[in-house]
This record gives sequence, structure tokens and C-alpha cells, in this order.
Amino acid sequence: MLNTADLVRRARNLLKGGRPIPAIINHFVAEGVGENSAWAVVEEASFENLQESVKSAFALLKKGESPTEAKRTLMHRGYSWTEAEMISDAAQKLASEEAL
Repeated sequence: MLNTADLVRRARNLLKGGRPIPAIINHFVAEGVGENSAWAVVEEASFENLQESVKSAFALLKKGESPTEAKRTLMHRGYSWTEAEMISDAAQKLASEEAL
């Protein structure tokens, strides 16, 4: 039996490496993971990667970087401008809530 935590970790690494989601799904299915389970694993991995990115952007903002610089940093990590903007916006919201 394949370990779910291991599959999520592997999926996170594949996503960070730029592997397309359908390719990850097909890879896991070829390893014997059911298609629905493979989708659930990739969904969890995507969510964990997003959480990590928001925390990273939040840390950059706390260090005094501007939202634009935080977005550029995220783009250097492979996010599109739109994705970086959404992540930065979420981090800014966290920062403003923490300031309350």
C-alpha cells in the first residue's frame, strides 16, 4: 500500500518542479493509485504549496519588502504575475489582520 503522506510530498516536489498536473495524475495512476485518489493527493499537495507560498510572502512583507517586491520574488519562484498577486494579496491580508 502506498503511503498518502509520501504521495503528497512527491506531488508537491513534482509541482514545484513544474510538472503539469495531468502528468502527475498519470504517473500516480501508473503506480497503482486510483485516479480519484491521485487527484485528491495532487489537490492536497497544491494546497500545501499555496500555504507555504503565502507564509513566505507574509515573511517577506514582515521584513519590510514592498508588495511589489514580494510579487517579484514569487515570480522568480515560478508563479505567474496573477498567481503572485493573489498570494501577495493573501499575505497582505494576514499582515493587516496581525496588526489589529
